[in-house]
Amino acid sequence: MLPAALLAIAAAVANPSATHGEPIGDKEAARALLARVLEARKAIRPLEAPLRYDQLVTTEALDAERRVRSTSTALYEYRPVAGFHLWKLRELDGQPIRGRRRAEEERRYREAIENAHRQVERDREAAERSDPDHEPVPRNGMDLFYRIVEDALELDMFDGELLEGPSWRGRAMQVVRFRPRPGFRGAPNRMLGAVSRCAGELWVDPESLQIARVRAELIQNQNFFAGLFGRLYAGTRADVESEFDGRMWLPQRVTMTVDARVFFFRRIRRQVHYDFLDFRAEAAP
Repeated sequence: MLPAALLAIAAAVANPSATHGEPIGDKEAARALLARVLEARKAIRPLEAPLRYDQLVTTEALDAERRVRSTSTALYEYRPVAGFHLWKLRELDGQPIRGRRRAEEERRYREAIENAHRQVERDREAAERSDPDHEPVPRNGMDLFYRIVEDALELDMFDGELLEGPSWRGRAMQVVRFRPRPGFRGAPNRMLGAVSRCAGELWVDPESLQIARVRAELIQNQNFFAGLFGRLYAGTRADVESEFDGRMWLPQRVTMTVDARVFFFRRIRRQVHYDFLDFRAEAAP
């Protein structure tokens, strides 16, 4: 799977392609809407916690002209454990994993369960101490996504405006269009540093106060340790699509196009599709 930082970029920012709509308000109107979305998140999050689902990851290796050279697939199962959504690899290229690979995956999964329970205990102890410096670890991808949105607002990372957008999945949308704020240099970590170099759109369902679609593009290169450990090139982009189940927007497909360099020698050009399948409720163990 791709590094978590890249997936977080996909989940947290949007593509600056032309989404036409009537202006509603300026940057402050956009911030006010997102603040309402973050507040509504408190009621939505418990609905996500017991969900179990599968994720099919299709990876297409691209050449310099972005033509597909090869394709591979991996099927993962996500289950709620101690409030976290933990994944387990089930299939590679349509075949169930077996032998040593399966044993390694079971060992990794058991360790992930143990780590989840330890993290719950750390969070509980910090809450009892009323520790102001403790920040709970995100329990799933949506938690991470909304935390990045919250951090972006607090750090004032972007300029933007609010538009009356096109409908999505039959529901009216408002679109927060944003772009990097000139001169911003206050990102506290590499992940937010990369996010701050993105421009794009968040599509908000104003009735449910949830984000229904994200379109993303990195518009400036992002170096890691001055480029010594790698570079994420401008043009890396993502499209995150969701479906409304009557109560909440659930991710349906994430499509990422990644252009990156690892250390000095390995250039990675990939298009990756993450398809979310068969959401169903399960009591967390």
